[in-house]
Amino acid sequence: MPPDFDTLVEGGQAFCGSPARVAEGLSRQLRDAGLNYLIGNFVFGTMAAGDAQASVRLFAEAVMPELRALQAVAA
Repeated sequence: MPPDFDTLVEGGQAFCGSPARVAEGLSRQLRDAGLNYLIGNFVFGTMAAGDAQASVRLFAEAVMPELRALQAVAA
């Protein structure tokens, strides 16, 4: 595992930013690699619990629908 979050992002192993940016990056990886699942980590370092909860909620509301749309197209 890389030593820090920036290294994960640089290597395409992590995504951060707006919901659109995260959805685009994950969609590309899922589509290109033919993956059917992913594992999310929403807490890093000393992140406050409220911030992590907000990230999970934003992911569920704005990113997951985009990923579900990919699944519907593939089916």
